Amino acid sequence: MAAERRVILEEEQIQLQNILREFLKNSEAKGVLLVDLSGALVTQQGYIQRFDTTSLAVLSAGTISSTKQMARVVGENKFTDLFLQGKRDHIYLSLVGTDAVLVVIFDNSTTLGLVRLYARQTGRALRQVLTR
Repeated sequence: MAAERRVILEEEQIQLQNILREFLKNSEAKGVLLVDLSGALVTQQGYIQRFDTTSLAVLSAGTISSTKQMARVVGENKFTDLFLQGKRDHIYLSLVGTDAVLVVIFDNSTTLGLVRLYARQTGRALRQVLTR
């Protein structure tokens, strides 16, 4: 878990939203959330009105926490990515530095490979804003 919650300035919030919008355009995902590891929703973009984003944020942070423990059991420091596959909707979780997680919701109109590719690029851009 994150040791302390960082305050996001308005200028940084705008930058984060722009980065997430670019991610959605490139990856063709339905929606994306940026969540801190305490489960707080930092920002979101895309078509996600039908989802309870507060619950999704908290559950994503908890999932990342539990996968860290699973990684330790098998001798890894951490797992950085997690893919959850459903019939029509899928979720991809990717750590952003040490304090946040990118939560991507997508369907069969795009591919996991495309989501992963742009999630890595997006993660780097998000880290630059979050570590200032």
